[in-house]
Amino acid sequence: MIELRHDQLRFAFPEIAAALRAQVAAHVETHRPRLLAEDRVVALEHLFDNRWRRHQKDAAFRAEAFRRASAFNSEELAAAFTRAAADAAGIDPEASADDDGPATLCLEFQRTLRIPDDGRTYPLPPGLGRFPLRHADDFAERLPATWQERGGVLMPLFQAEALWINFRSLSGYPFALKIAAGKINAVSAEAWRA
Repeated sequence: MIELRHDQLRFAFPEIAAALRAQVAAHVETHRPRLLAEDRVVALEHLFDNRWRRHQKDAAFRAEAFRRASAFNSEELAAAFTRAAADAAGIDPEASADDDGPATLCLEFQRTLRIPDDGRTYPLPPGLGRFPLRHADDFAERLPATWQERGGVLMPLFQAEALWINFRSLSGYPFALKIAAGKINAVSAEAWRA
């Protein structure tokens, strides 16, 4: 699903979130009986495994987590295990099925300074704010017929302006994109192939 929101193109894949939720539920159902039957210390170490890695040097965090979780009854321990498994998968266990979930990528077109076209490499110039994006359908009566057929979004850009694209995954989920400009692959400079 592609959505235009706040001058950003937002690519969301809710089916990935649904698949992750199903995997978390299956993982919890598989391991919960063993978790609740094990020695409490072993169960807590399993429950907080991901959090231990993040806080290896924080002995106070570990001690406090053990103190709190040691008082959990079976239902509370199972709920904490579900939250920990969802956290490890990068999803919100309480999000609705309509939520885009972790597989969401935002693209912003940042206005910036032009760099010299002299073949040298320069650092990324500063972002000077997002270019506004608008639905092409909103301007259908003023667009050429070929643009109307293609649809998409419009971005006003003067010939003297420059831009760079900011790619941002909302949860760190990995994405791979191919970018083209004028039906030319922006990386290889070859003709575009889908």
